[in-house]
Amino acid sequence: MQQPFFKPWKGSNYAEHRTVILSESAYDWSENGQWFKPPREHPIRSVEHAITHENHARFFMQLTRAICEHDKPSTRQREKRWNDFAYTIYVQQSVGRGARVRPKADQWSEAKKLFPRQIDGLEPKPRKMIITGKSTWNNMPDCKFRLLPDLQAYEDDGELLWCLALPHTANSVQGFDWREIGHNIRVFMAVSFPTTIS
Repeated sequence: MQQPFFKPWKGSNYAEHRTVILSESAYDWSENGQWFKPPREHPIRSVEHAITHENHARFFMQLTRAICEHDKPSTRQREKRWNDFAYTIYVQQSVGRGARVRPKADQWSEAKKLFPRQIDGLEPKPRKMIITGKSTWNNMPDCKFRLLPDLQAYEDDGELLWCLALPHTANSVQGFDWREIGHNIRVFMAVSFPTTIS
């Protein structure tokens, strides 16, 4: 695979905030006994559905609560907050049938290679990235600028992309407290990190 497969969601206010939410992977799902593979527009359709539907996949319900900082955000609140972000998927192909399938070693490796092209494909280039899931975090390209266990920055042509790692919304060990995660996201977005290497 030479180019990223998934087409990212880009909210109408993304250029102002330049922040991307990155999830781990997508999987095939079944409807009426028939299996469907995630299409190229899967990130776009997923966010559109999260905006227009109060009840959605657990991942998007929890994440939407966190970014809205509200237990039951209204359609208007969901739309407003999601429009501040871009959203895409790290592993650039379906991991298999069903939600509990994990990426294979070669899929992680492929995602790592394609990561720079994912960033280059967003205009303007992001300044910040919110990464959902420590497995994703631990399978990302090596980074020279790791400040904290959950905070690091990538350098690209002298510009810095700051990344914050969050637990996955389905994490049963560490848990996903949307109130705490929402607070962490708000603080991360408010901090003025250096944008270039001085």
